[in-house]
Amino acid sequence: DSNPTPWLADPIKATEKAYEQDTETHACAALASVWYRTFGADPIKVKTLIEKANPSTELRDVLDEIVPTQGAINPRSLGKWLQRNAGRISGDLRLERGKNARDNVAQWVVKRHLDPTTPNPA
Repeated sequence: DSNPTPWLADPIKATEKAYEQDTETHACAALASVWYRTFGADPIKVKTLIEKANPSTELRDVLDEIVPTQGAINPRSLGKWLQRNAGRISGDLRLERGKNARDNVAQWVVKRHLDPTTPNPA
């Protein structure tokens, strides 16, 4: 007796496998990690993010995975990716849209995310 839909046998395992294979999830986690190490929780513009990503940095490698390029990183494409992934939590980090800069340009920030089920250390 063969099960024609084996992925339905264990929905939790199926969800975990789909999560592991989600390249966007892995890219977001990689970016959040290198971003936080580079900028901390300071809000920055896409332009600043691109400027800091010199060709030989880990940040550049991650951005190249997110927005494949043949040279310069396209700020509009990167901005759209950030919008699409705003609010995503990767480990204990969360990508958020920050307040607009004085020139009304969007800023982005990676902040530490506290699990609401964890008691707040006081």
